[in-house]
Amino acid sequence: SDKMARSVFVTVGTTSFDDLIEEVDKRETLEALVELGCARIVIQFGRGLQQPVRLPALIHEVNSLVHLESFAFAPSIAPFLEDSDLVISHGGSGSILEALRAGKKLIVVINRKLMHDHQTQLAKKLSDEGYLVYTDTTNLLSTIKSKKWLNLTPFPKVDNDAPSPFIPILNAHLGVS
Repeated sequence: SDKMARSVFVTVGTTSFDDLIEEVDKRETLEALVELGCARIVIQFGRGLQQPVRLPALIHEVNSLVHLESFAFAPSIAPFLEDSDLVISHGGSGSILEALRAGKKLIVVINRKLMHDHQTQLAKKLSDEGYLVYTDTTNLLSTIKSKKWLNLTPFPKVDNDAPSPFIPILNAHLGVS
């Protein structure tokens, strides 16, 4: 099979997003990732109560060669981003920016339960620009299978002298002019 997503990193940043972890912790999701050549799944579940409890047994049934790692927090997620082909992230601007700057294929999963859904605006804007694909937990599986995330525009490399193209987007998003 094609190794389109040999290593997948799921991150919720400093928050909790139990619905996302629960969605990843399912046979259908595992099968879809294995179908994409996934051999390693790393899940950072943050402050959430939900941990990937089903995956170890599922991996044993579906493909015992898949390596699973999960943890609440790490001093830096940079090494995990570095090692991944596909990042599945919550909608926080910090996590989005870090994944894009690392040059990763990115699926952003919106938390529909958040009161003020600023996340959707930012994800939508960056999705319109072709830098990421965004979805919600209900549609995560079909988004993974759609492979739309394979055809993303690489995020512009940040030249330290030049202003980041992200700044105007972020300012608009934060309501700063």
